[in-house]
Amino acid sequence: MMRILATVAAGTLLFAVAACGTDEEAERERAEAEKQVAELTEELEDLRQRLDEGKTCEKQLSGFNRALGDLDAELNVGLNFHDYSESVRDAAVAYERIDVDDLADDCALEVGLPLEKALRKYVDAEEVWEECFERLSCDLDSIDPKLQRLWAAAGDLIDQADDGISQLVSDIEDQITESEQELEQAESTLAKYEE
Repeated sequence: MMRILATVAAGTLLFAVAACGTDEEAERERAEAEKQVAELTEELEDLRQRLDEGKTCEKQLSGFNRALGDLDAELNVGLNFHDYSESVRDAAVAYERIDVDDLADDCALEVGLPLEKALRKYVDAEEVWEECFERLSCDLDSIDPKLQRLWAAAGDLIDQADDGISQLVSDIEDQITESEQELEQAESTLAKYEE
């Protein structure tokens, strides 16, 4: 009989230890889920703020970006010097309308700077073209390779700015979607422990 009592007591003790281990494990998992929910909530707040900044950047630079994009598209179909100069002037006016002090640092570096450099390339090309017109002996074919290089560089810079906008808006939107899904899973896990 003593053996039976000893076996029952040992079994009860093992059950109690196992149950205690399960409670400790459940508490640890609940704490991890709570921590993950808090971290993801903070991350989402940060991402949403960055998205707002990206959309603000896109809006602040849209006129300038559009003017340069239009100029790039017009070059693909052909422009005479007069029309080219007008398009460069339109882009320069759009540039002057930007309040640079209002641009966030990422916006200025990732989008504004490449657009500004693109405008500079278009202005440089305009100066090369104009100098040729002023010299009676200048053959337009002689400056065409230089103009093409300047225009291609400007087009690459516009693409770089578009990539910058994408990083500031589209990529952040994707990160928000991913983080929201992770948060939903973490909240679901946490809810299991709070029942």
